[in-house]
Amino acid sequence: GDGVLRAGDVAAGLLGAVVRDPAADRVVWQEYLETVVRERDGWQDFYRACREAGA
Repeated sequence: GDGVLRAGDVAAGLLGAVVRDPAADRVVWQEYLETVVRERDGWQDFYRACREAGA
């Protein structure tokens, strides 16, 4: 790495910490992304990175 923390780095770490049971946790994670993260000003890069990490 280059020492720069990017949205994709945070998204991958959070996804690994939050989604332990893919069948149950992924639904909750997706709901959080769509209802909270998507609507926050300035969080577009993070939202996009989370969607890509969870694909």
